[in-house]
Parts: sequence; C-alpha cells; structure tokens
Amino acid sequence: MTRCWWPSCPHSDKSPGTPLTKWAAHSRDLIWRTWDHDRFVVYHVPSGDTHLLSRVSALALQHLEDRWLSPAELTSLLAESLECEEDEQLGRYVEEFLVGFDQRGLAERTS
Repeated sequence: MTRCWWPSCPHSDKSPGTPLTKWAAHSRDLIWRTWDHDRFVVYHVPSGDTHLLSRVSALALQHLEDRWLSPAELTSLLAESLECEEDEQLGRYVEEFLVGFDQRGLAERTS
C-alpha cells in the first residue's frame, strides 16, 4: 500500500512526547529511492508499506536514522540542513512528522 505523508495532512491527537523524549528510525528497516533530489520514497520492510515523503520529511527521517534525537534537536538539525530559521512553524512540522512516523512504524520513541 502506498501512503502520502505531508505535514498538512490531518493528524491524530497523539503527541510527539515530552522534551526529553528521543526518537530514532531503524535504517535496516528502510529502503530509500530518490528522484530529482526532491521526490523521496521509502519502503518499510517490516510492514511492506511504501511511503511518499516530502523533501523535509525525508530529511527528518534520514536524521533519525543517524541517532536518537529529541524533537528540539531534530528541529535544529533540519534548520541547519535546510539553511532556514529555526522557528515555531518548523517545530510544529517536526512534531507532525514524528507523530506520522510513529503511526506508520517508521520511527520509534523512548520515554
């Protein structure tokens, strides 16, 4: 099944956790394909699902493959990678990405 994920999609009332919550993705479970540097597809081996990701959500998931990160740490890394300001809107996008990743089994959190 193919699913499109973008921050403007309706999200559940799940929360990305507390500031101490850390998130990570397991790279062994993900197979990536990229076209034209702005179209990203990731196949999640355990579920058999394929996900179409935006450039920003793909970058967020790739950062989570590297190490456990809090939402604030991920926001900072994204701002640096995208060469943009670390603002409230980016922080909200990160929270939505994390909830979406969790719902789809692409990332997990610690307590």
